[in-house]
Amino acid sequence: MTLRPLVLTLAALALAAAAPARAQAPDADLAPELQACVDAPEDEAEAETGLVTCSRALGAAENDLDRAGVNVKIAYLWLALGDTGAAISAVDKVAELAPEGEAQIFQADVRYRAGLYDEALAMAEAGLRDRPGDPDLERLRLLSLAADGADEQARPGLERLYRKDPSDLEVAAALAGAYGVLGEDRRMYRVLDAALKQAPDDPTLRYLRGAARIRDQDWAEAAADMDIALASFPNDGGLSLRAAARAYSGDREGALSDLSAIQDPRSIPTLTALYAVRAASAVGDYARALDLAGGAVEGASAPEMANALVHRGEVRVLAGLFTDAQADFEKAAVLEPQNARAWAGLGRVLLDSHPAQAAVYYGRASVLAPQVPEFQAGAAEAAYRGGDYETASAGYDRLIRILPGDYSLHAARAQVFMAQGRYKEGLASSTEAVRLAPDDEETLLGHVEALAVAGDSPAALALLDRLAANGSESPTSRYLAALILRNQGEYERALREAEAGLVLAPDDPALIEEKGTIYYLLDDPLSAKEWLDRAVALDPGSADALYLRGLVRAELGDAEGGAADQAAAVAQDPSLAEEL
Repeated sequence: MTLRPLVLTLAALALAAAAPARAQAPDADLAPELQACVDAPEDEAEAETGLVTCSRALGAAENDLDRAGVNVKIAYLWLALGDTGAAISAVDKVAELAPEGEAQIFQADVRYRAGLYDEALAMAEAGLRDRPGDPDLERLRLLSLAADGADEQARPGLERLYRKDPSDLEVAAALAGAYGVLGEDRRMYRVLDAALKQAPDDPTLRYLRGAARIRDQDWAEAAADMDIALASFPNDGGLSLRAAARAYSGDREGALSDLSAIQDPRSIPTLTALYAVRAASAVGDYARALDLAGGAVEGASAPEMANALVHRGEVRVLAGLFTDAQADFEKAAVLEPQNARAWAGLGRVLLDSHPAQAAVYYGRASVLAPQVPEFQAGAAEAAYRGGDYETASAGYDRLIRILPGDYSLHAARAQVFMAQGRYKEGLASSTEAVRLAPDDEETLLGHVEALAVAGDSPAALALLDRLAANGSESPTSRYLAALILRNQGEYERALREAEAGLVLAPDDPALIEEKGTIYYLLDDPLSAKEWLDRAVALDPGSADALYLRGLVRAELGDAEGGAADQAAAVAQDPSLAEEL
């Protein structure tokens, strides 16, 4: 149903009452003021001017039917300006002016286009009781049903209308949307592709296909659809979707540009706003992501709240706000106990501090969503961190059977093998990770550790040299070099590596502790204590630093302080008691 024919229909009623023969060509016989109102552009830029024009037309209208037609036009002009209340007020006046039952189609249509789908549905159904079988009312009833979320109920009727007239793009869009919600993706794309052949620049169709492609992670094609949609109908929701498509397709600057162009984040529907949250997170703009996520939570309806809280919790994890993130995940889990991401989020925030509890939460997430490998990987990592190496190893074995090409799983399993003392298997798993990801720096550094633990220090140092030559020098690579050289008794070289690492990261606790350790082995207890003091200040939970500082303090004559440090170290790591 298009806007202009609706307005002309009521205008024609007035003409037909006086001279039925002229009703076939209403434009030619309308008074100039009425014709100017009918022709007023209905875009936002010119809607205010149109309202002035139509106000004059009301004054010039000679009968109620003319005034009814003008009020319909005014309603759509108010819609163009975003004033839903004024639009409904205008269209409801039509019911007082038009013949009984004639206004319901317009009242329903304005409400439908204002997003008041339940009211539109009620109006359309009321109209059908008065005029059973009316095709326009039935069409609007089906559109309202679909828009109100009753896709299964609307589907048969929409399919019937679509078969009758495939050129009805509004019906095509509603049917495609229903197919998408019902999981019938092939039918959805078939309808959308056919409709876009008829109207390649239609923004609604482009938005629908773009959103579907984002859901299917077809990022580049989604961005292309959004480009066309936004060119003809720019809006914050479209920018949010395109930002996500650009972010995940690697266009960081494009995503940031879209996020910056959003005018009113609080006006974006919650589910769409969450795409903007994901986009901002993906490009590392955590401040913006937190703001967008906060707005999404504020605007979320009851059914949307758990999802919004999970998204905000995930952003808070990325921003290092673990306590706040935990609160969001806990609320989400209470609101929606079947939300696997809420339980996985709780696992993530407790992974470092309470790995055993994290394993329980990740396990619950895995049961709720067994198709998500990320949750199973979280459970395996939690088991590893909690010292349950058998469970961790079994978990990674199971995941590798499902995803044999995932290098991160091989690298993680290598760590488990090393912790179990299964060095040969660990080295083999690490070697496979490097084969799958030969340029991934973290994987290569993990392989350095595996080589060193397996006793092949020369190969480990050679790999570190190769990384440095390729410009991949990092605090971690320098730390590993210092550790390997120190274990080989090459203390001076180890010290130089630690100092080079501290140039890159002056406050790195591991490097500072390593430097203190090397000074202790060089028989320089004063320097050792200086650096171990710094290490303990930065990381009071480092049992090794506390234990070694206890030895240094005792050597310097502070027996009481040394004993206190060693007692604190043993309290954190009881295995150190064997060293006493």
